[in-house]
Amino acid sequence: MNRDVRSLLQRYVVGLDSIVSDRVRHAFLKVERHRFVEGFYRRDQNGEFIWQPLDPLALDPNLLEYIYADNSIVTSISPWSSSTQPWLMARMLELLELEEGMRVLEIGAGTGYNAALLAEIVGIDGQVTTIELYPEIAARTRRLLDTAGYSQIHLKVGDGYLGCAEDAPYDRIVATTACADLSPYWFEQLQPDGWMLIPLRHGGTYTAPLIVVQKSGQARVIEYSWFGEAQGCLGALSLWPNISEDEIAARLTGPETIEKAHLKGVEWQEKCFDLHYFVALNDPRTYDGPSRASGVGLCEQAHVAALLPSGVIRLCGDEALYECFIQLYDEYMALGQPCIQDYQIHFIQQAKPVSAQLRRVGLREWVIERPYTRQYISLEGST
Repeated sequence: MNRDVRSLLQRYVVGLDSIVSDRVRHAFLKVERHRFVEGFYRRDQNGEFIWQPLDPLALDPNLLEYIYADNSIVTSISPWSSSTQPWLMARMLELLELEEGMRVLEIGAGTGYNAALLAEIVGIDGQVTTIELYPEIAARTRRLLDTAGYSQIHLKVGDGYLGCAEDAPYDRIVATTACADLSPYWFEQLQPDGWMLIPLRHGGTYTAPLIVVQKSGQARVIEYSWFGEAQGCLGALSLWPNISEDEIAARLTGPETIEKAHLKGVEWQEKCFDLHYFVALNDPRTYDGPSRASGVGLCEQAHVAALLPSGVIRLCGDEALYECFIQLYDEYMALGQPCIQDYQIHFIQQAKPVSAQLRRVGLREWVIERPYTRQYISLEGST
């Protein structure tokens, strides 16, 4: 290994505080991330994507600095493909609780970097199978895996919805893309004591809380995450508006925006995502992941009601939208400001595909209908 790369790699791993176990640390120190990058896109001053080629025979120190930092790396725009932010990648590897000899199915091959990390952890007696929807991306990933010394990883081309029956049963199934639903094939292909770690699209196009799902369908929400949406059968099923945070922020600073209230005692950093999840479960007008510019709130066409980090509630448009948001905020406070980790989900497989639907069925219970599963969501303490 190049001395400069070794130095960057060690600094990179030390900086990932989501790494807590020796097995995950060893994998990150062993797998060289730049070996899975032939080039990548970065935005210029105008926000345009510019391709940055990486020459393996003359490695650019500046590009290596970017690769060995906590950055997600965009490697294809059409179709979209990227390497997940390393902090989140490490966190998910820790949550998987992998052991040597396990069989793992990965939904979304990306660059192949995460599959290589998985392979290092499960060892020569284990098996990693990764699925990529797009043949052109799969061909590149296969080439990079082979060149980096991971030819034992099984790479399949197809829709991850189908899983891969020929390599089943699996001890773990992990998705690296935001899935609107769970595939019935995944349940079939799990070991009896196996489980899945899935970013589940709840609350918007990119908001995807990580959930751990048992073969029985019982699941618990772990924490927030953000992923690009899945393609194929598990994508394009959003119940919430597809609108950018930049557009929300622009509306909230427009001339027609008014300040409606100032809420005291708002713990933005700790509670904004928890509030967002509660609001999203109760109202399909909830827009995607909160930021300091867009806040947490509801959006309907040109109308927006949002709670900002300062505690100010701003309204652009319909007063009724503000009243709805205040009611949900009051309910959230009355329930004791539940955390996202307080929710449980039970997945029941649908006998036949149904239309997407969100409804509240109790003070602390909700149902989301998806084509392949009915999702019963409840807060701890529900009866």
